[in-house]
Amino acid sequence: MPRGKATALVGCDSPHQVLALYDQLRSRLSDTLTAFEFLPRFAMDAVLSHVHGTRAPFNQSFASYALIELTTPDADLDLNPRLEAALADAFENNIVCDAIIATSSKQSQELWRLREGVAEAQIAEGASIKHDISVPVSRIADFIEAASAACLSILPACRICAFGHVGDGNLHFNVSQPVDMEANDFMDLTPGSIVPYTTWSLT
Repeated sequence: MPRGKATALVGCDSPHQVLALYDQLRSRLSDTLTAFEFLPRFAMDAVLSHVHGTRAPFNQSFASYALIELTTPDADLDLNPRLEAALADAFENNIVCDAIIATSSKQSQELWRLREGVAEAQIAEGASIKHDISVPVSRIADFIEAASAACLSILPACRICAFGHVGDGNLHFNVSQPVDMEANDFMDLTPGSIVPYTTWSLT
């Protein structure tokens, strides 16, 4: 079991910046990097609106967020300074716009609540068409952009909620109904009934 932990939430301008941050942290922090979760602005806003006990982590919103956690079985290894130094480098390289590092177990749990509350928040936002997919880690940002563009070209008012585990390339690519559309009408637009899967190709 982990005996040391460091948790942070960062705000970035795009999925590409999130992926660049993952590459930097994976290279610098090695196997102590045990969680790296991606959230888009829509997911964060929905959680803050609908999930009790959550609060905005920053004074402004960002296009993309990453929840980061380092762990170690070594009780004598302080991971916070390592995470702080790595994020400082990311600031200097214009990868990260803002960051918060948890200073207590309670604050760490609050940050994780923002990620874990996404499914609950999506229910409150209405119907959603859900996909659980795997993408090569290096293509995550490209996929999010291409798949989002494909969905928006069909239904411009739909709301994309792509979130998940950057480290293993597993994404929950969900599409939430437009605010002014009936849920049943939206659910009729399931993949396969309106567009071939080849449309989603990155090539």
